[in-house]
This record gives sequence, C-alpha cells and structure tokens, in this order.
Amino acid sequence: MSWRPVTPVEDAELNHVWKTFKTGRDALWAKVHFEYPDTTISQRTVLSFLKGKPSYVTHVQPPKRTSIAPIAVTQLGYGQCDTLSMTQNDQRYHAIFTLVDAFSRYGWARPLRGKSEQEVTKAAESCIHEAKAMGKEFTVWGCDLGGEFQEVFKAMLAKHNIRLFHSPAHQPQANSIVER
Repeated sequence: MSWRPVTPVEDAELNHVWKTFKTGRDALWAKVHFEYPDTTISQRTVLSFLKGKPSYVTHVQPPKRTSIAPIAVTQLGYGQCDTLSMTQNDQRYHAIFTLVDAFSRYGWARPLRGKSEQEVTKAAESCIHEAKAMGKEFTVWGCDLGGEFQEVFKAMLAKHNIRLFHSPAHQPQANSIVER
C-alpha cells in the first residue's frame, strides 16, 4: 500500500472523530470505522492525517539516562562537607562548616557568621591548608546542593585540584558521613 494524501471527505470524517476523542492512531482508526462503517480509510491514512496535527507525535525517543562516572576513591582522597545552621544562643556565629575525611573519620569544623558562599569558601580553604599540614591530601569532595557550594566554592576547589560532586536532592543519606 502506498502513501497518498488524505482526501477532503476522509479529512472531514477524521477531523470530526479527532475533535471528539483526541486519541492515537489505532484508537482513532477504530472509532472512525465505528462512526462511519462504510468508510475506506486505512490505518496509513489515519497516520498521515495525524502527522499534520501539532499535538500528535509518532515517535518519541526515551529520555537519555545520564549516569555519573565512577570516581576512584582512594584512602587519602575523599571528604564530605556541609554547613549546619546553629541556634540563636550565640549571636556571633550562625552556622558551622564541617569537613570529614571519609576513611579516617577525622573532622574539621569552622564557625561561620553566615552561610554566604565567600565565607564558606574561606572556611573550606582553611580546612584544606590544615589538612595539608597534617599530610592529608583530598582529591574528591562531596556535598549537598546548597547555595553556598556554587561557583566561588568550585573555583577554589579547582585551584587545589579537588573534584566536587553533589549528592542528589532530598537525600541526606548520600552525604551521611558528614550529616551524622
């Protein structure tokens, strides 16, 4: 069977059923044959009719699954960081920046006056310098999707050759080492 244009009669029949039901090819073809039993409309004719409709897609590619490349975690290279808000008991500091070495569970903490990106970056850099003085070298850091871990923070980590990855949203268990 070859492709042919939809005739005006077929177009009128299909439009009538299409406006009423708004279904796919097979269902539309069945409904047309139910409404107009003596019609000669084929499934290919229905398909060529539907291709002209803006709301009908003949084939949709499934969304591409993105996978996170595996990161080789060595004994001296993985850390997790986070900022924790404090209660209002101490008026000078409102948050704490924490960094935990994933293997030794050694931790660093810095009090913060606020959770701004610049202040968190400064606290993280002081933790990096202290860790280097102790002989610990980080290659990968994990953190949540907080606003304080964005461009300035990423640039500072890149300067120290540390890769940053973010845990999935609303899953604190992915950052469990530093969250406990």
